[in-house]
Amino acid sequence: MMNPCRRESGEVVNPLVVTDMPRFVRSLFFVLFAAGLFISTTQGGKAADSATPSYWRPWNEVQAYAPDLGWKAGDIPKAAFDALPKWMTKKDADGVPTWSGPVAFASVDLDGDGSDELIVRSGEPFSGGPQFAILRKSGNRWRTIGEIQGGFVISKRSKNGYADIETWSRHPETYHFLWKFSGGRYKTVRQEKGPWKDRGLAPPYVPSSS
Repeated sequence: MMNPCRRESGEVVNPLVVTDMPRFVRSLFFVLFAAGLFISTTQGGKAADSATPSYWRPWNEVQAYAPDLGWKAGDIPKAAFDALPKWMTKKDADGVPTWSGPVAFASVDLDGDGSDELIVRSGEPFSGGPQFAILRKSGNRWRTIGEIQGGFVISKRSKNGYADIETWSRHPETYHFLWKFSGGRYKTVRQEKGPWKDRGLAPPYVPSSS
């Protein structure tokens, strides 16, 4: 049998090199190959650009996304209102509540004790995203145990029983924060900053105000 890699003259031929094609066929072959390579590279770049930035992806397993918490508009219980941070209950010179006042709230059991905490949203459209106060009830009294801003998710529970919270906001760059409950309040324990070019992007996981 004739060796496909050797001519009758005995010359060794590389089967991967196209030498016996007419010149115009070879030219067409290389043009099509180059075009295919360009399209492949371009599409790959677009896919990479459209991928979710790493600083937008939750670090931990998500238990609940903020928009899915069943937000309610209207007044919160007076005892809970009285426990809100002062910036959220301030009034103007005419005694009218400002935009910082609460406009919506969600009930969620953050510590696994069977009783819900309240996450209360401010109505002021801050540049970094909406601000929230987290309230916990002890007996008949409420107290603020955290203040967060931007979109957020509730993630896995820590060893102390409280769920961690991850937030995204702009200041004006995009920041990703991890909050853990410690010493009676939620505190930042990790952060990552997005690139300056994305400073105009709205933070993800922002709930509706109503």
